[in-house]
Amino acid sequence: MERDIEVRPQEPAPSPTVEEASSARWLERLKQALPSLVGLLLMLPSCRLAGPRLSRLLAPMSTKLYAGDLIWRYFEVRRWYRGIPVYGDIVQAVYPPATYLLLWPVLGWISIENAPWMWLGLTVVASCWLMCVAVRESRPASFPERLFVATIPLFPNAFWNTLGMGQMGVIIVAILLATIFLLVWVKPSWPRDILAALLFVFALAKPQISAPFFWIVLILPNGIRVGVMAVVAYAAATWAASIPQPAGVVDLVSNWLYRTTTIYNARSTGIRNDQNLGSILITSGFRRAEKPTSLALLAALGILVYFRRKAQLWDLLAITSVVSRIWTYHLAYDDVIFIIPMIAAFRAAKERRTRLETWAATIVLALLLANLGSIYNFRLLQQAGIFVWGITLAFFIYRVRRAPTAASEDSRTTRAPEMSEA
Repeated sequence: MERDIEVRPQEPAPSPTVEEASSARWLERLKQALPSLVGLLLMLPSCRLAGPRLSRLLAPMSTKLYAGDLIWRYFEVRRWYRGIPVYGDIVQAVYPPATYLLLWPVLGWISIENAPWMWLGLTVVASCWLMCVAVRESRPASFPERLFVATIPLFPNAFWNTLGMGQMGVIIVAILLATIFLLVWVKPSWPRDILAALLFVFALAKPQISAPFFWIVLILPNGIRVGVMAVVAYAAATWAASIPQPAGVVDLVSNWLYRTTTIYNARSTGIRNDQNLGSILITSGFRRAEKPTSLALLAALGILVYFRRKAQLWDLLAITSVVSRIWTYHLAYDDVIFIIPMIAAFRAAKERRTRLETWAATIVLALLLANLGSIYNFRLLQQAGIFVWGITLAFFIYRVRRAPTAASEDSRTTRAPEMSEA
């Protein structure tokens, strides 16, 4: 005869007390915020440059250190519109003719004493815009994350050196993102397209940074129409800029190309922080291969952007930023372009597609933080810059290769829109 087995109900686990639940919540929040807090601590060393670089920007010319690039652009614009030749007479005149037309609204009418204040105001506006884009596009989940992402544009030493020298890098990056997200956020229309084309033309004031982003413009809604209008407007700006000069537009463009080539070849072998594809080829003895290789790199970027235009827009922007930095001559203050890959790496780490990809994105972000924050302090990290950029480029190429091809109809959220006809 079977024995009756008495089954006792399992006692419920004791519920945590209020103190235990509160401690668990705080530990979870600390665990989520820890990477951002570490990032903020890494940013502190770059803040020491804020005071000296701001003082340099506003310093008068009588001092030993002043905003050299801003003052040179000021005198170049003034000479240009007085009909005095610039190319060859001023060593630092390495910008295309259209740049002097685009800089006239800022530097052509103001006094030399007030020009630094005007430039400071433009840089502050550009920085605020970059911070807003970083926060909006990164989707931070907590206050430490929002604070970390918002300060990414201010982190690189290149940001403060750009400010101190009166360089255009920060303003150009802000205009580029304004152009791109105007095309992304606003519905297609003629006013939107005309404004986007004009913004991109102003970004071409420094084509070394902005020219590669032309491929990104083309894949956005009505991008072909915007691209055509931008090309026509830039050609018109080049012609209009030639009117005050005694030489014709063809001679001016020829003189600019000759001048930039001469200075580039002279500087590529003598400046340590000029790390790009051309300088590597020149110092390695392949001087004749420099221009074809740079153009081939731009063409390869265009092919990649076109066939992977369904990839996430920020991944494509990160790839274009790295190519923008290495395709031609730059100095270290143009590292501000890496603000874009830093934001993209943060977004990739937040997506958490796979554990491996999350760790890879975190490592890329950490390498960029270490390299961009220390490039002027440690020569080892300075020389390692090109390798950090190569790792960054490889990571984002890996991400876009996993995206559907242009022929696929699969489209997920946060992807770049398909190319549309004008």
